[in-house]
Amino acid sequence: MGKGRTILFGGLAMAAVVAGAVAIRTASFTPAGIADGSDVRLAAVPAYDLAAAVRHLSAATQIQTVSHQDAADNQVAEWDRLHAWLATTYPATHRAMARTILPNRTLIYHWPGSDASLAPIILMAHQDVVPVTPGTEGDWKYPPFAGTIAERAVWAAARRRQGIADRAVRGDRGIGGKRFPTEARHLSGLRP
Repeated sequence: MGKGRTILFGGLAMAAVVAGAVAIRTASFTPAGIADGSDVRLAAVPAYDLAAAVRHLSAATQIQTVSHQDAADNQVAEWDRLHAWLATTYPATHRAMARTILPNRTLIYHWPGSDASLAPIILMAHQDVVPVTPGTEGDWKYPPFAGTIAERAVWAAARRRQGIADRAVRGDRGIGGKRFPTEARHLSGLRP
């Protein structure tokens, strides 16, 4: 056997040993300190109007907050329209929270808790979608910004890495979908 083959087989043997060691360590790894959630108490779900939630989700998806590669192409008026819609649609939330609008139209809401000594939490959502690729309009099951209510879902534009796709939105359209349960909590008097 030649020197080249010996080196090749030796290298393959080393790779096999390393891969085996990594596989065994990965399979037997148990992370320490992971919470199991058994000490978490969930608040009761406040009563809410499902039909109103669906209408609100449909309305939010009709606002065309499209993010373009070049921010100069964004329609700022659509973000302003969404922000006004949120304030009008969810007045209790806006009374209970301080809202800051950053120059790039990012919204920050501060909801003071009942115990300032506790660690804060963050709730995040997006307000935007990517542009519809020209020529693909016929590929959509329902128009992307119609907020169509069909098949037990609200159909809307959805953000994806490769582009935009139609999908049934079943409970969250980013910021609009998170506002409805928050509004219900404010109306029921809940304070975090």
